[in-house]
Amino acid sequence: MAIKTKSTYSAVLIKADDGTFSGYIEEVPGVISQGATVEETKENLLDALKLMIRYYKEESLKMIHKTHKRIHKRDRLTL
Repeated sequence: MAIKTKSTYSAVLIKADDGTFSGYIEEVPGVISQGATVEETKENLLDALKLMIRYYKEESLKMIHKTHKRIHKRDRLTL
């Protein structure tokens, strides 16, 4: 029986000049998304994160947990 635990990831959100947002997850390379609002961007990042985790599991790859120097506001997402 597998035990599910919640993981927390760092989401970096960047506001564009046109008022939209883009973002990425620091700990998982390749997880990027965008949205019209902060909330939509977070939801899109969660979807992208779920897809990337499934990809890593399917391909038996390990996630890289490397934190880069932060230059933007960061937020927490719980999966």
